[in-house]
Amino acid sequence: MEISVVMPVWNMAWSLESSINTILDQTYRDFELIVVDDGSTDQTPQILARLASLDSRIRLLHQSNSGIVAALNLGIRQATGKYIARADGDDLYEPERFDLQRRYLDSHPAVVLLCCDYHLTYPDGTGRLITLPAGHIDILRRLLRRNEIMHSSVMLRRQILIDAGGYSEQWRHLEDYELWFRLARYGELASIQKPLAQYRLHAGGVSQTMEIYQIRRSLLLRFQILLTRQVPFSWICYLPSHLAKAMLPVTLLKFLRRVTAQSKGIDRL
Repeated sequence: MEISVVMPVWNMAWSLESSINTILDQTYRDFELIVVDDGSTDQTPQILARLASLDSRIRLLHQSNSGIVAALNLGIRQATGKYIARADGDDLYEPERFDLQRRYLDSHPAVVLLCCDYHLTYPDGTGRLITLPAGHIDILRRLLRRNEIMHSSVMLRRQILIDAGGYSEQWRHLEDYELWFRLARYGELASIQKPLAQYRLHAGGVSQTMEIYQIRRSLLLRFQILLTRQVPFSWICYLPSHLAKAMLPVTLLKFLRRVTAQSKGIDRL
C-alpha cells in the first residue's frame, strides 16, 4: 500500500461524511484512511462507525481530547503507506488528487512535500482560487510572507516525516507552518498547479479562533527561520507588515477579525 491518509477529527458531524466521500471516491483506490477521533462529543463517532462498516479501507482510532498534534502523530505512527496524504473532515478533494500527487512524488525523489492549488470558500457561498508557486525557492519565499499551503491537501514522504520528528507540540496551532520549514531541510517543496482541494472556511476553524496567537507566534517563527539562514536574510523585507500587525492591540485585532468574518458569512465569531 503506497498511501496512508491521516485525518484527525473533532466534532465534525456537520461536514464529515461529505469530506470522507470525496476521499473514498478517489480514482486511485489503494490506500488506507486512518481517522483519529479526538474525543468528539457530537455524532462524529456514530458517523465514523457507519462509514467504516461500509468500506474496509477506513481505520478508526480514538483518543481522549488531546488536540490535533497528538491526533496527527498517532495517525502517522499507525500508518503503513510510503506516502502520508493529509485530509480534514471539513474539506473536499478532487477525485484525481491522490493519483496525481502519487505520480509526481514517484517521479521527483528530491521532493519531500507536495501541495497543490485549491479553492477557498466562505459560508456565504463566495470564494477564491489560491494558486501556489511550483518550485522550492518560490514556495519558501511565499511561505515567509504568508502560509497559503492548505494543510489537508499535502502529500508527504512518511519516512522523511518520521525522521523530521513529526508534528511539534511546541508549535501547536502553527504545527503545519513550522513543519513546512523543517521538512525543507530534508528536501524540496513542490506544488501541483491545479486545484485539487476545497478548503471550507467556517467559524470553528483554527484559523478563525486562534488568529491572534498565530499572528504573534508566526512572527517569532519567521525570525528564527531568517536567523538560522534557512532562507536568504534579505527576505527580512517581508516581515515589517507582520511586525506591525503583531503590535496591534488585541481588541483592535478582534474587531477587525469580526468585521471580516461577518462580511464572509462567518457570523458566529
